Amino acid sequence: LCAAALYAPGALAQQTPPSPVALRRVSVVPSQGTSAVRAILSRALSAFQTCAEAAWRVAPVAGTLNVTFQTGPNGEVATARAGRSGLTPPAPPLNQCIVGVVRRLMFPGSVQGVLDVTFTLQLTPPAGGTPPATPPAPPPAPH
Repeated sequence: LCAAALYAPGALAQQTPPSPVALRRVSVVPSQGTSAVRAILSRALSAFQTCAEAAWRVAPVAGTLNVTFQTGPNGEVATARAGRSGLTPPAPPLNQCIVGVVRRLMFPGSVQGVLDVTFTLQLTPPAGGTPPATPPAPPPAPH
């Protein structure tokens, strides 16, 4: 390589591919809970990706999915549903899987009683086909 190539912006840097499942928008009412909710949803991205990988074994589902849920005063998810979807092709099993993940999450309790949350996931199937399956989580340790 010539010296110019070594110093050209991005000449040797490899671009990282975008995450196949990304959190795009989070709206929380009341807004005081937004940072905690965003952090919990970010930690759940690997579970959301497991749902997407299962869907990708059937079809290259891509686009956005809006999910809404409400927590109770103790932080448990009281209601959850997949809302407006921009997924192509439509993928009801994927929607059900994502909602199932959300229902298992715990959020901080709210002094106001409940949190109303809407978030958007962006799904982009990896180039070159379906990614390998995410290994299942190990079983819980016996008590």
